[in-house]
Amino acid sequence: FYYDESREVAKFRRDVSLKDQDCEVFFDKLHFRFLQMPAFNKTEAELVTHFDKWCYFLKNLESFEEIPQILKEPIFEQAFQTARVANFSPEQRIAYEQSILDYIGLKALDSTARREGREEGREERDAELVRRFHEKGKSITEIADLMGIPEERVRGIMAV
Repeated sequence: FYYDESREVAKFRRDVSLKDQDCEVFFDKLHFRFLQMPAFNKTEAELVTHFDKWCYFLKNLESFEEIPQILKEPIFEQAFQTARVANFSPEQRIAYEQSILDYIGLKALDSTARREGREEGREERDAELVRRFHEKGKSITEIADLMGIPEERVRGIMAV
């Protein structure tokens, strides 16, 4: 939208602070920035700052078939993907969200399997070490101390 131009020249950006009845700034941490996007007329070649790029992105997002080269940065790529998802139909959104849940479930399953595999491998390794130390004549106390495991565990492994 355009702010009322009949009273003044159109400005792209207005920084506003609230003032009280005595014309004192109400709260110095509370500011508003109004952007009149129709007044933003920079071309792709004129974009210099991240602020320029964001304004260009927001103003032209609907017309992008793919993200322009100048916006090939992770933050803009993520914003472009978010806009793509926001434009999904209800059916597409449900399918997308389900695929994310499936992915999270598979990652958790993979992580659990790896952890259990490591634990199982650790148990097999410990059993082998206990047997070797025992064959070398080490006592249960010495084996537990060398391996950093409780004596009860050493006894349990030797009982098998």
